[in-house]
Amino acid sequence: MEVKVTVRELAAAIRANGLQKIKDSLFLYELVESDNKSLILSDEFREDAVLIGGCAIGQAYVNLGLHPTDVYTPVFDTPAGEMSVWVFVTDLNDSSEESLENIAGQLEIVFQDNLDEVCMVGERATYKVA
Repeated sequence: MEVKVTVRELAAAIRANGLQKIKDSLFLYELVESDNKSLILSDEFREDAVLIGGCAIGQAYVNLGLHPTDVYTPVFDTPAGEMSVWVFVTDLNDSSEESLENIAGQLEIVFQDNLDEVCMVGERATYKVA
């Protein structure tokens, strides 16, 4: 099933965090095999592990039920030039110590003329969250 997300919905999904915030990867999983627990950073959807963390976009994917593979993100004209929300949020997440609340607020400011436009299209996913 196809999921379409507006900039406003993305900002709300980033704010609705609940997992550990990470950088440089979409997700942080815990994999339990026998008596061993291991942590795995991944940009992939994994059904064999429990999700325990995510970057701003990763946590939004979880809250929106959006599968991370093949997500279409259009480019918008903004006061700062042409950019996609994915690149903007990922760059801000990975290059700063901003909270997810502040990242969502910056997203709404930079893309204020596009709040009700679709910024992501992808397939639905259900995540196993700790």
